[in-house]
Amino acid sequence: MKNIFIIIFIAIGLAVSAQELKPNQEKVDFLSAKTVAKHYNSRSAEWVLDRTDTYTGANTEWLQDGAEFTVTRNGHGFPLTIQTQVMNGASLENEYFATLTYYQNDSVFEYNLQEWNGSAWSDVVFYEKFRSDGQKIESINGWYSTRSYNTFDAQGKKTENLEQDYINNAWVDFARTLYTYNANNLLEGEEYQQAAGGWTTKVNTTHTYTNLVLTETNINYVTEGGQSRTQYSYYPSGKIQQELVQNLETGNWVTKTRINYEYTAEGLLSVKSSVNLDDPSFGLRHEYTYNAYGNEDTYFVYDNSDNWTLFYKRFNTYDANQNITEFYTLAQATRTRAFVNMDRSVFTWSSFVGVEKQIKKNTIKIAPIPAENFIQIHGLENKSTLEIIDLTGKQIAQFEITKKQAIDISKLKAGVYFAKVITPNGTIIKKFIKR
Repeated sequence: MKNIFIIIFIAIGLAVSAQELKPNQEKVDFLSAKTVAKHYNSRSAEWVLDRTDTYTGANTEWLQDGAEFTVTRNGHGFPLTIQTQVMNGASLENEYFATLTYYQNDSVFEYNLQEWNGSAWSDVVFYEKFRSDGQKIESINGWYSTRSYNTFDAQGKKTENLEQDYINNAWVDFARTLYTYNANNLLEGEEYQQAAGGWTTKVNTTHTYTNLVLTETNINYVTEGGQSRTQYSYYPSGKIQQELVQNLETGNWVTKTRINYEYTAEGLLSVKSSVNLDDPSFGLRHEYTYNAYGNEDTYFVYDNSDNWTLFYKRFNTYDANQNITEFYTLAQATRTRAFVNMDRSVFTWSSFVGVEKQIKKNTIKIAPIPAENFIQIHGLENKSTLEIIDLTGKQIAQFEITKKQAIDISKLKAGVYFAKVITPNGTIIKKFIKR
């Protein structure tokens, strides 16, 4: 099932054997923690996402291929159980069932996924566990019998990622990545090793910063030989302007790919273009437009192999509350060059009144919008907590705030964020734009 907001998790018990049918890797990658973030971020204190119906294009028609819906929620409106279904003939049948638990701050703690075996739900086939700050601790994939485990230091920085395979009823080390940081706690080095009769370094990656801004990433392929690097340049506003991807050839750095970025006046990404300098006909141009609230309206992709020909389109629609109600994609047919339907999702929302809705929606306001360096939370009567959350569901910052206090957001990257304001009288979530 494509383009469905599903949650898929796997089993500590690993009851699914390697011989059973496995989903393709693209699907496994999609069915991950980020789908929960979609539920987390696309809700406010007043609206929750109830259901997503998905469709596959058939030339100019749409044929339903699946659905996902929330079965139960906690008192704050976050899903506790989510079920997905897939079209079988003329009707929908069960596919997956996800169970979620949360920390007190409403960030996801664990999720487990079960698969429908035709008559009942299976043992857990996918499992993920997170820290309260949103960083992943552990992931176990029953389909592929793999495990990924992250270790953190006292400051919450990831120091190691360990990858294991389940062989002969035991976890066996396969590879690991070691992380080091500079004096400013910025990621400085990544050392990828494989367990082959002892840990052997395969790849070394180093990151260079200027005034705390990433300017270069260098990759050294230790065992296979060769080096590559990416150099970054920025606009005066701090937004990324260009990436140059280079290979070291006979002692000289040769640029292979150039990626350029352009932005709207509000600081939202409007164009991303990439060109292969060995063959400039290989290139892609991505164009984005937004509505007045900073939500994406359209996304177009152009191919430079045919003089920048438009070959892919995505359109989004929203209701009056800026909840997304539909998106659909079109792609150009190879032979006819006509645009045909690809994928479509339709979203159903409902009003939610829970333990958090104790303050009126219009009593709390954020200004200015868009904001560049500072925001203020208007309507506060008491000392409160402000959590800033990005579009992936990760908590970026937390502040203890008072009435009319200016909150410094100058270090945030340009884009759309959610402000979760926790007051003694309740909690409300508002969206704002960082320019």
